[in-house]
Amino acid sequence: MTEALKSVPNAVLLASLPESDKEAGSQRGIAALAALSHYFARVQALWKPMATEEAFEIVRRRLFSSINDRLAAESVCRAFADFYAANSGDFPHETLESQYYGRLIHAYPIHPEIFDRLFEDWSSLDSFQRTRGVLKLMARVIYRLWKDGNNDLLIMPGSLPLYEADTRNEAIYYLPQGWDPVLERDIDGERAETTDIEHRDTRLGSVQACRRTARTIFLGSAPTTASQMVRGLELERVILGSVQPGQQTGIFKDALRRLGDRLHYLNSANNRFWFDTRPNLRREMEERKRRFQDKEDVFPAIRDRLQKSFATGVFGGIHVFMTSGDVPDDWALRLVGVTAEFGKNSTLRECVHLIRAEAGTQR
Repeated sequence: MTEALKSVPNAVLLASLPESDKEAGSQRGIAALAALSHYFARVQALWKPMATEEAFEIVRRRLFSSINDRLAAESVCRAFADFYAANSGDFPHETLESQYYGRLIHAYPIHPEIFDRLFEDWSSLDSFQRTRGVLKLMARVIYRLWKDGNNDLLIMPGSLPLYEADTRNEAIYYLPQGWDPVLERDIDGERAETTDIEHRDTRLGSVQACRRTARTIFLGSAPTTASQMVRGLELERVILGSVQPGQQTGIFKDALRRLGDRLHYLNSANNRFWFDTRPNLRREMEERKRRFQDKEDVFPAIRDRLQKSFATGVFGGIHVFMTSGDVPDDWALRLVGVTAEFGKNSTLRECVHLIRAEAGTQR
């Protein structure tokens, strides 16, 4: 076909070949793909977008028919660019460059950070197709935001409606098993920890600081692959994906600290944050701690270990978690163990006097 086409004036053969063997199907399909790639390579004229911004605009045009009010679009993009310049310490360095305003214009009404994460991070997943996957996911997102009357200035990572089943299922479809409880418990939805925190703290809830922050971290950290050298999203990128002009970045930093104390699947290290399908160590420790009661489980175990550790030695007696009356009133050196509640907020000397007083000793 390629050879025959050469002899036909003004004829064009357009071929779109799959990028991965997975899309080719069976072994025969993979062999056919390799053969086709070889044949077309001899006569092909490749067409690719000149820059990432062009790719943004191509996807944008397929999702939105047109931008009718260009002045409004430019005004919004200028507000974001000025906001980043005024808070330069809180955002990545590239937001301060003059060309970032151009990126905002090309991607409008979608924030460039969404495209960066999808094209750079999510496209590394075998099942996520670079263009079709972005279009499919963003079509779900846009429809839900439109249906819910969302009024964000731009569609940002923090805007993703992960509370809605279709959008959530579309996102985790490309991920390994185990992400559904992470989204439901930690990130978005009526039963999520983020929602509970915002209901209790109106300062955070008024701007959905917890949910927007968690959504941004999810988009930037969920597509983890073995080839990644460093996990997680930097604090600056978390803020970039969450905050809109007119809002205070400090509120979102406070929200992130609250999430670190409450969420089960959120991890952090070296100023980077990421979600994992395994509970973090702190949450796992607290969950296990709730299984035990101090008086029934913890105190007896501590008493046994202390008594075994000091069974032989210089002490004339070992008295752990006993009443003061059970401590003999003599001159022997004795080891007395008390609970944290005994003599709370008292010094060591005051605790000793309290033990002796309760034992009836006047010395």
